[in-house]
This record gives sequence, C-alpha cells and structure tokens, in this order.
Amino acid sequence: MERAKADQSQFAAYTRAQTVKTKTLVDAKQLSTLCAKCVHVCHEGCYLPPIADKGDREFLKCQCMAGTSHCTDCPGKCSHEVRVVCVAPT
Repeated sequence: MERAKADQSQFAAYTRAQTVKTKTLVDAKQLSTLCAKCVHVCHEGCYLPPIADKGDREFLKCQCMAGTSHCTDCPGKCSHEVRVVCVAPT
C-alpha cells in the first residue's frame, strides 16, 4: 500500500502528449467519388454524374469499385452503399 501511495505522488503531475489527425473536405476541381465512412477520396475525376442518394447502385459503375460491390481504394474497402459523389467544380 505504501508503494502505491509513493507511485501516486510520483506520477501526480504526469501528462501525456497526443496527436490528433483531422480531415477537411475542400472544394474539388472535378467530380470525385468519396467514401462517407472512411472520409476518403476513392476516385478523383469520376465520370459518374452527381448522385444525391448514398448507396445508389450507380456507384457500382465507378472505377474504384472495379466491378465489385466493395471499393478497391478506400482504407475500409467499404461497400458501394456508403459512397457519395462530390459536387462539380466551384
């Protein structure tokens, strides 16, 4: 018990540094296919028209899907059901 009290007083002023990464969406020069789950641009310059409905089957036609129902580019290899096409150039 004495050792625990000594350790507690020794580390009372202990602090820990932590790095936090954030992602920020910026205006694009062209349409891009985004993964809403990973917040990742999977296909920059996508030929698909703007799609308002997340999970639309049109995403299956995107190059990043490579003919499957899961992305070959995003970190999570997510389903087409979480895709969002960004707006046209501003």
